[in-house]
Amino acid sequence: MHSNSPNFRLLQAIFVLILMTGLTSACVSVNLGGGKGPERSKGAKFSAPGGPFQPLPKTPADAAWQNPSNGNSISYLSTCNESADPGLETATEEIIAVLG
Repeated sequence: MHSNSPNFRLLQAIFVLILMTGLTSACVSVNLGGGKGPERSKGAKFSAPGGPFQPLPKTPADAAWQNPSNGNSISYLSTCNESADPGLETATEEIIAVLG
């Protein structure tokens, strides 16, 4: 798989999402349910990535950034008191929407 291929970029985005989820101390999920939306974590803290990453406006995530030179993105979505864990398909759709 070549480092500029769309599949490689998708795998990178999934890896970053999983890594960010595992490293946060607040409750984190990627639930995309309808309605008024999940209760967002008020205790989640983050530092915006440096370098070439620029903030992405209008994203369903709490925050998202993208590297304009190669399309790599970083995002996170925090929720608390959620009883449902989204499936792989839902998580993948969210990642693709942010990359879009």
